Amino acid sequence: MSGFEIIDGHRPPLQASLTTAIADRICPLPRYNPDMRLGIDFGTTRSLVAAVDRGNYPVVTFENADGEFQEWYPSLAAVRGGDRLYGFAALEAARDPEWTIHRSFKRLLGSVPPCGSLFGIPVCTLLGEYLTSLRTALETRSNIDLEQPLEAAIGVPANSNSNQRFLTMEGFRLAGFRIVGVYEEPAAAGIEYAHRYRRTDITRNRENLLVYDLGGGTFDSSVIRMTGNDHFVVTTSGIAQLGGDDFDSILLEMAQKGSPPASDRLLEICRLAKERLNPNSRRILLSIGDQDVTIPVEDFYQACAGLVGRTVEVVESVLARVGGEETVGCIYMVGGGSEFPPIARALRTRFGRRVRKSPYSHAATSIGLAIAADTQSEIRVERTFTRNFGVWRESKCGSVAHFDTIFPKGSAIPSRMVRRYQPVHNIGHLRYLECDEIDDTCRPSGDIAPWDDILFPFAPELRENVEGTPIRPLSPAQSQQVEEIYTCDENGIIHVTIRNLTAGYDRAHTLHR
Repeated sequence: MSGFEIIDGHRPPLQASLTTAIADRICPLPRYNPDMRLGIDFGTTRSLVAAVDRGNYPVVTFENADGEFQEWYPSLAAVRGGDRLYGFAALEAARDPEWTIHRSFKRLLGSVPPCGSLFGIPVCTLLGEYLTSLRTALETRSNIDLEQPLEAAIGVPANSNSNQRFLTMEGFRLAGFRIVGVYEEPAAAGIEYAHRYRRTDITRNRENLLVYDLGGGTFDSSVIRMTGNDHFVVTTSGIAQLGGDDFDSILLEMAQKGSPPASDRLLEICRLAKERLNPNSRRILLSIGDQDVTIPVEDFYQACAGLVGRTVEVVESVLARVGGEETVGCIYMVGGGSEFPPIARALRTRFGRRVRKSPYSHAATSIGLAIAADTQSEIRVERTFTRNFGVWRESKCGSVAHFDTIFPKGSAIPSRMVRRYQPVHNIGHLRYLECDEIDDTCRPSGDIAPWDDILFPFAPELRENVEGTPIRPLSPAQSQQVEEIYTCDENGIIHVTIRNLTAGYDRAHTLHR
């Protein structure tokens, strides 16, 4: 059987199987009867839950299949034909080669439409079933006593698009949760920080906090301004496809040396090996199939240095936007990926004593979400657009495009914007995007992320079908009055309704990246 060992100077080799190695061997916490509100961090590799309990926010523990207690629920799915298992049951099925294991499916949510599928399963069904399994685990194998209705504040990555936000909310709804708030994960971690440290770290001259949030699948860096009990997200940047999973892949690639392609089982073994690393570790011994491979820890760290460096570059760019590192009281490390030893080493080398690691880095987001869900909490989060959102429009018979910023960076969430105009073409080709900056020529610059393309028939005779019709000028006799209504709801999901007011028809869209 495949497995791993990590060898260091202070302890004998660790023997681990795929299941027993994942348990944090902790004693079960006292049972809680929370105020029926939870903070749930649906993570790429693990999901964590914190409860609201009379001004306290304990992390929920689960009893796993081996009777041990741990503070997380596995984000795993297992498929065999038409059968599906999730969480602990999927982890048990990993021992059986008849089951196909799917890890890190959260990472794919930004690229699949709401009507799409993952692993041959409708994506809403997959998420609903996984989160139902999480709910069942809360009810039957956790240290909290639940009553109905079950209310939760949930987190999403800071740079998640409308697709991912909608799918996450829909999954929780299908699982029977009532959502009381959707918060970006770095903002939630900032709430946990404020609850714990703000009186000691934040001063009038340094009222900014930078959250360094490295999870299993994404990296986000947000600057949060704290004034009294009010929190304001000043700016956010990140890397949508960089997280702990990528370090796992590097380790497996080093172990296989060009052998057959990676499987989720082997990646899971590498993840467990990586998570056992500590500053004293010297070698990693991996059993991949019938091969034993020894990898020097420093060689592994060096192979990961490029990815770690990319996160530091993002932090530097975010700090530059708010006036430099001297404006920041603390750089706060959260997320399961921040446990990886080279992360703290790189940040402290670059930023020195400003770097502080959360004592609950793996659970900081869930704790912050629970605080946000608490009706008695005094901490308030003012949410804004951290990037510019707008649309390319056609002009000069479709030969020239100009950019129209709909929601500038800093716009409040929720927001509403209306555009009214008389089009000069028969078809509107609207190409949406978000970007970090708008340059002096009013064009998007910096990190640019395309969103949906929409064709809208300005000419009434094209209302049934515009596909394949060339864009051409409208004659004065065909003049139409058009209205576009944009709304960003409290969960950060953007909708647009385009109306031809003259001819009396409209189209409604939820915009996705």
